[in-house]
Amino acid sequence: MSLTKPFAALGLLLFAVSSTWAAPQARIMRSIDSRQMTRLGDGVHPLAQPEFDQGALDPSQMLTHVTMFFSRTAAQQQALDRLLQEQQDPASPKYHQWLTPEEYAAQFGMAPSDLAKVRQWLESQGFTVESVARGGDFISFSGSVGEINSAFRTEMHQYNVNGELHFANAIEPAVPNAISGVVVGFRGLNDFKPRARVKTRKVNPRLTSGLSGNHFMVPDDFQTIYNLKSVYSNLALDGTGQSIAVIGQVGASQTLLNDVATFRSLSGLPATTVQVVGSSTGNNSGDLGESALDLEWAGATAPGAKLLFVTSGDAFTSLTNAIDSNVAPVISISYGLCEKDEGSSFGADESTMAKAASQGQSVIGPSGDNGGADCDYSSTTTITTATKGLYVDYPASSQYVTGIGGTTFSDASGTFWSTTNNSMNGSALGYIPEAVWNDTSSTIGLSATGGGASVLPMGSPLPKPSWQTGAGVPNDGVRDVPDVSFAASPGHDEYITCSQGSCQVCYPGSAIDPSDTVTPPGTGAPDANCPSKGSPGFRSSSDNTFNVVGGTSAGVPTFAGVVALLNEKIGSSQGFLNTKLYQLAVTAPYVYHDITSGDNIVPCTPGTPLTAPPAQQCPNTPTVTCPPGATSCFGYTATPGYDQTTGLGSVDAYNLITNWNSAGSQDFAVNFFDSKLSLTRGSSTTIPLTLQPLNGFSGTVSLSCASSITGVTCSVPSTATPGSAVTVTVTAAANVSQERHAPSPFVPYWQYSFGLAAVFMMGKKRSKRQIAAIVVIAVVLIVAMPSCGGGGGGGGSNSNVVTTPNLALTPSSLTFNAQTAGSAPAAQTIAVSSTGSALNYTVTTSTNSGGNWLSATPASGTSGSSVSVSVNPSGLSAGTYTGSVSIAASGAGNSPQTATVTLNVTNAAVTGNITVTATSGALTHTSQIAVTVN
Repeated sequence: MSLTKPFAALGLLLFAVSSTWAAPQARIMRSIDSRQMTRLGDGVHPLAQPEFDQGALDPSQMLTHVTMFFSRTAAQQQALDRLLQEQQDPASPKYHQWLTPEEYAAQFGMAPSDLAKVRQWLESQGFTVESVARGGDFISFSGSVGEINSAFRTEMHQYNVNGELHFANAIEPAVPNAISGVVVGFRGLNDFKPRARVKTRKVNPRLTSGLSGNHFMVPDDFQTIYNLKSVYSNLALDGTGQSIAVIGQVGASQTLLNDVATFRSLSGLPATTVQVVGSSTGNNSGDLGESALDLEWAGATAPGAKLLFVTSGDAFTSLTNAIDSNVAPVISISYGLCEKDEGSSFGADESTMAKAASQGQSVIGPSGDNGGADCDYSSTTTITTATKGLYVDYPASSQYVTGIGGTTFSDASGTFWSTTNNSMNGSALGYIPEAVWNDTSSTIGLSATGGGASVLPMGSPLPKPSWQTGAGVPNDGVRDVPDVSFAASPGHDEYITCSQGSCQVCYPGSAIDPSDTVTPPGTGAPDANCPSKGSPGFRSSSDNTFNVVGGTSAGVPTFAGVVALLNEKIGSSQGFLNTKLYQLAVTAPYVYHDITSGDNIVPCTPGTPLTAPPAQQCPNTPTVTCPPGATSCFGYTATPGYDQTTGLGSVDAYNLITNWNSAGSQDFAVNFFDSKLSLTRGSSTTIPLTLQPLNGFSGTVSLSCASSITGVTCSVPSTATPGSAVTVTVTAAANVSQERHAPSPFVPYWQYSFGLAAVFMMGKKRSKRQIAAIVVIAVVLIVAMPSCGGGGGGGGSNSNVVTTPNLALTPSSLTFNAQTAGSAPAAQTIAVSSTGSALNYTVTTSTNSGGNWLSATPASGTSGSSVSVSVNPSGLSAGTYTGSVSIAASGAGNSPQTATVTLNVTNAAVTGNITVTATSGALTHTSQIAVTVN
């Protein structure tokens, strides 16, 4: 169901408006007459150029979700600007007093009477009105191409741009004079969609490989690097009760939803149900990959948050719907357009972003993936030299949006990754130094974080926002991007995703398929937690590859998750973020990792594009250092403080959250590298411990370690400095177990005979006749018992002797396996048969050690039946015990027959915890790891 359809039935006069505000004044003062028309300036998309024109679009083709946007009056704009400032001013009574869509409509929307007039005119032109905005600032409708051509005095054409077919209006649309002053623009008159800011590839190496040196990020890694684990452990936050809207322009197929579920399961994240808002028939693979990334990684940083997938045929339409319906306080949009391609849509889009800010919605977007050359993009060819000018990406450049830039990890030297993966597949040991992401090369093409200065609206940029100040912020009078950054390189330490069913199997090392070209088969480090080849894992079953991604869109959903945690901590939505983000750079600089090395400089062709203003053209004489072999170039370089490559830097999530409303106190966090540890009896192992400084903490921490398992000990350094490497040593003694009874010593039966005789003789004084009798009994026992069941000795054959029946036991031996303190294993049976006539038999059992652990039933029977044999390991310690079941039958030639019984008892796994306590002054924190001793 379309997101906006439920609201269409509300009509135009049923806004639930508080009486506090007077209704907007009517602005359409005369009838709407189609005979008097005015063209909207700059109403043709920049890519709808004559050289791409393929002719007129079929007049009968239907277009849906065409949207007409309305402007605010000057007085409304001033009032909105004032409100947005007051909503971010803690001293104002309107601080964080967010508007509902209806309250927004009452103050800043079109008058209901004006909306009614526009609706009536649209319907008179043959259009079907789909919805009227709750915020009173747009109307969506559908109609044929012929109706659009007629109503707006334009011509809809088809265009072939870089091998892709699109449609767009070839002539600026016109509207009746009566509404020309209120219509700010359209969406839906072309299908040039925003681009996904994701770069995807398939790779063979392992998540962490000591052989290849390759690493790939899973949620556990990101949580470690950007200090989210301290948020979870010290603040007990996980996003519960919060909502994140993820923007898409693709259908919410079951495959997409299954990908999200698989990713969460493999990453150790709790299961969740994605709520789908809206619909789309789109199935572009790039959009599917983007949506998978966004839904998976928004939940990776806020595991408990509710995820809403808001989709339509166009990401900007989805964004508009998410804002107008106020579906969630946090919005993640990983799509964008080069500012130059925004054209006449800028006014409507920026108005929508302002509405989001007034409603307390935090909108987060990517800064782009082509360095300073955001317009140089192609989905079919590799662009190695920019020709379309120096531009940034929208909506990241909106003054109401938080723009995300990209970094790459500088981990070539130093120990930042474990050589093995933990139980969550993570291997990062702590924060990793970062540089500006720029992988641009002649083979890869343009591949670098976006960033620079905004030029919107084209030719007359908006003034620099009042909140964008601080060390390093250019004094250029315009909005600069990005604001903050996260890891983004698609060629170094990339993000793992599950997309289009890519996550299928894992491999346990020795079973690595020969198609893995990075390490020879059988030599690779095993996938963590992979019990056997083909078990569920991150690899594709067809070629063993991982699906990994990069790009500035990766930082968008992850930061959206951080903002959800922030809202959970504060207890309410924080709305537009940038005012506070720039303040924190001054009041709490340890909130950010300042990125001071690298650049987003890319090669460009001098003098291009000819139609661009000189400041946007590629210079004939570059003012920055160009890559080797480049004739010219442009872009920006990292500097201390703010810069136009990574903004304020990357974020320490804990420091950001704890310093948001007031200065956070100095503290530290302690976390084990993994949540569980296994070792065997008689062995020792080590596990890393992370001591993370918080809010500038620089003290020394005292450490102690305790085990809840008898026989398991642990040790740690007595003191450590947060940020340094700490190792915990765990040792399990060979006899780790609960107390058990020792096995009874084996006593041969003949010793029992002598013992019995001795008891009689020693009990009291006996006569010689009594003593002699006792000795005779003992001798008889000694002689008789070994010969019992011997089967008769005769020597030669005698044809007159009747054949004696014999006993047969199947099987002749039984083996049972059990654990100490465990339950008894299932009983086993012995089939008793005989040759010749049936035999009546009796059953006895005996054990060589361990007491009476062996039993058999029934005690007697007739051949042709079975005997059930049971063992009881209760009270037995680890070891091997033997016994026998004896079947005796009178008249059998080979009676008795014996079946041997073996009972193997192994130590049961012992579980418990290791707890490390860290203390510094009045600060005490603990971290616990579950331990299993086998």
